[in-house]
Amino acid sequence: MKRTVIPGLLALLAFICLIPSSLAAAPAAAPKSVVLIDAKSGRAFAPISFLKGFAGAEVQWTDAEKRIDIADGDNRLALFTGKTTAQVNEAQVSLTDAPFSENGTTYVPLQFVSQMLGYSLEWSKNPSVVSISRDGNTVVLPAVTRGAFPSGSKPIVSASKTFKVGSRSFSVQMITVSLLHPKIGLDVVLAGNKAGNVEDLSSIAKRSKAAVAINGTFFDAYTKIAIKHLTDT
Repeated sequence: MKRTVIPGLLALLAFICLIPSSLAAAPAAAPKSVVLIDAKSGRAFAPISFLKGFAGAEVQWTDAEKRIDIADGDNRLALFTGKTTAQVNEAQVSLTDAPFSENGTTYVPLQFVSQMLGYSLEWSKNPSVVSISRDGNTVVLPAVTRGAFPSGSKPIVSASKTFKVGSRSFSVQMITVSLLHPKIGLDVVLAGNKAGNVEDLSSIAKRSKAAVAINGTFFDAYTKIAIKHLTDT
């Protein structure tokens, strides 16, 4: 998922991309909860953190064995990263695909875990998301192809563009942000930390230690009234 934006000057509410301008020195952003799709097999892998959205599900990680224990009601699953053998209620079973760890997140075969624990899956193509449901609870996760962001890929790309409108030409700096890139973190910030204020987007980004600030609302920023209001346009 990518988003291209043209930065404006003022913002009442801004979404900020929390990565420093020097990416090489940047700490990794918090791992994202996304489903990874294997490009060859088409099979899906979900981060074990998705289980937190369901009451009764408990996950335990044993680093020495690279073991993932999942307890949910009467069901007990044991999976091992890098191995296609698993246990279901202490009975050994074979997996089509092995769990794995990537970018600080451990992924498990989604179809297998869903079948064993009674989750239903519903896929949507636009945008690409999967809804995981059980007992009235639903977790919705974006789905991306595994390897969509290879090592060294840029999460933010800046380029100068010129647009012609009628007889006039406008030069702008366009920024494309890969929102699902593992180095991207998002937050919401009020201009001046107060509703109704305005603030330069570069100022918002600087004080938030972010690389980019994106205007998150439509509002009457250029009127003379003290408090700016949202508009319907």
